[in-house]
This record gives sequence, C-alpha cells and structure tokens, in this order.
Amino acid sequence: DYRLMLHSSCIDAGTGTAPWLPAFDYQGDARALDGNGDGTQITDIGADEFSVTLSDVIHSLIFLSGDGLQTSMPGDIDGNNRLGLAEVIYMLNLISVQ
Repeated sequence: DYRLMLHSSCIDAGTGTAPWLPAFDYQGDARALDGNGDGTQITDIGADEFSVTLSDVIHSLIFLSGDGLQTSMPGDIDGNNRLGLAEVIYMLNLISVQ
C-alpha cells in the first residue's frame, strides 16, 4: 500500500521538477493536488498523490467500535486507531478544497 497517511511529511513536499514525473499517480490522481488544505496545489513525494474522497470518509465510518470509530484509513490524526468527530470534519474539509 503506497497511499500517504494524513499528516505525512511527504504531502505537498515535492517540487514537481523530477525527471519523467507522470501527470498522474499510480491510482490515477492528478500529480498536483492540495493535499494539506492550504489552498496551494503542490506535488507530493512518492508514488501517491494524497487525496481524501467522500468514499474514504464513509469507509472509515464503517468500522464502528466502542466509544469511537476504529479506522485503518489515513484520517487518524492523533494515532489512537479511532476516527473521532474532529477527524471526520477535518477530512470532509479536505474534500471541499480539492
């Protein structure tokens, strides 16, 4: 799995000047997306261009467990293996800027 996790230091850290840089990543996403929600589209480092889709959020919400939502998705900001409301809202905001 080459997908970048939320808050990876590789998100928006590229220069876009690598030789033979393809226009799309291995999943078919454009190579310059606003992965960190700051309004600027910058290429990520690695095979994947980080993006959050509504299906990512919905998939994360499927794993209901105890008092929180367990996740294997990149939305787990605090690393507690649960997806809380603040993390869901953050991911939804990322969708709106792409």
